[in-house]
Amino acid sequence: MDLEYQKKIDDIHNALVGNPLTNDGGLIHRVKRVEDATVKHDRFISRIKWSGGVVVAIAGIFGYVFDKFIDLFKSH
Repeated sequence: MDLEYQKKIDDIHNALVGNPLTNDGGLIHRVKRVEDATVKHDRFISRIKWSGGVVVAIAGIFGYVFDKFIDLFKSH
């Protein structure tokens, strides 16, 4: 009976921490990889948002200056 429980405990340990023979890292390693990927994804989305905002702001300023430039030539 004790050997059966020890095997189950070893199986749970190998699933969580990983097996040294297969070197897969287990569930803890997988969760860490997902967390790292999530952080990278969040940074990427933040950069996209800021880049989009900058492009829209530059386009707005360019449109305003171009409109004033056209009005300058229409008034004469």
